[in-house]
Amino acid sequence: MINKKRAQAADEAFPCGPKILVAGPTDSGKSSLAKMLLGWATKKQYKPMFVDLDPGQNSITIPGTLAATFVEEPVDPVNGIALKAPIAYFFGHTSPSGNPYLYKLLVREIANASISELRKERESEVRSSGVIVNTMGWVQDLGYELLLHTIKSFNVDVVLVLGQEELQKNLLDQFKGIDILYVPKSEGVVTRDKRLRHFTRTSKIKEYFCGVSNNLSPHQHSIKFNDIKIFEFSIPDGNDAIHPVPVMITRELVSSILAVTYARGPHQLLSSIIAGFIYVTNVDLRRCVNSIPSSIWIESL
Repeated sequence: MINKKRAQAADEAFPCGPKILVAGPTDSGKSSLAKMLLGWATKKQYKPMFVDLDPGQNSITIPGTLAATFVEEPVDPVNGIALKAPIAYFFGHTSPSGNPYLYKLLVREIANASISELRKERESEVRSSGVIVNTMGWVQDLGYELLLHTIKSFNVDVVLVLGQEELQKNLLDQFKGIDILYVPKSEGVVTRDKRLRHFTRTSKIKEYFCGVSNNLSPHQHSIKFNDIKIFEFSIPDGNDAIHPVPVMITRELVSSILAVTYARGPHQLLSSIIAGFIYVTNVDLRRCVNSIPSSIWIESL
């Protein structure tokens, strides 16, 4: 069915290929299924856009982000996805509950950006490859509301629901004209506890700075307080709009991950993609200097 939609999309009358979304509860095998879909597509010479909206266990870049990238070859079980000019937005939390308003806005931003990149491709086989979206595992209450928002933002054509028939039924009642298919949970899927999830997130961060095989050598670089500006996004109260709030530089920033953005001012922070990340190792208030690793790895995002 998916390849049939891709064949239809190869016609000039179609702007891009099918938009496929993988949904289901935590530890149902969503990431594994998404990687299988990517593998099947690339073996047929397609080059789909892969979008990972799980800030807790992001498979494209570090935790706390929403990211997208073109995939041209099957996902390597050790090295992961071979990145090619990824699109990444910094959410700053490992769960959408940290700031659901910001999560919604970033989902809309990455949906527009990824589909726009797909439509820009001149090769019809790339445009017709479509988008594969991996979602987070929170599918109840607010999580369900965020899932509906994601489906609408990407204008999804196919939803694959893993391991929860009730979720499929609810989505069938909610949407008409979308193929919503149930996929049984694989018996090989392992349930991960909080400790294992924390270890996985820490490993992903270490991998970013040190490389999969520890083949990168991070070094420290000192930056004066006046040379940087740090912001976080507010959590709206009532009808207030979300906006960037300046962050005071204190010792509390030690061991924090900061995102480096292409934004030229606070007003562009929400819509600007991320250039890379830095890890704060020390804040010297006596010298008014931040000691943080150099941004030498920014291009390796």
